[in-house]
Amino acid sequence: MTLCDKIRTSLSKVGRKFADGAIEYRSLSSAPDASPRTYTAWGTIDYARCVDFGESQQQDQESGMWIHVETCDLRVPFEAGVFLSIRDQVRQGATAGVSATNKVWQVREQDMSSAGAVQVYHLERRSPMLTNPRHGSNV
Repeated sequence: MTLCDKIRTSLSKVGRKFADGAIEYRSLSSAPDASPRTYTAWGTIDYARCVDFGESQQQDQESGMWIHVETCDLRVPFEAGVFLSIRDQVRQGATAGVSATNKVWQVREQDMSSAGAVQVYHLERRSPMLTNPRHGSNV
């Protein structure tokens, strides 16, 4: 084992110590613009952790619909051997896949921090705040 491999493995084990419950992922298996989109089966990511949760409200300029946007970062140690791509989906929870309360996130961006030790993915989840985008009437 080379020195780089030893360093990578050691740093990866540090990330493993802070892992969350079950985190699963699935990859887009159809073309991005296919209708409907198809995904692979859910697989487990060992030693991963979701951190830096945030939320905001945005208004869609075309429809006027207000959208609740949730974001977080997924940290995956090199040791897990999982490499995600944009548009892959991730779900996180104490019992991923079993509970209906688990949230499904989409990989929006990949960060190159700690290359070779811990890979960081920026996840996003959007949901409409109102089901009816109509504006009020002054009549």
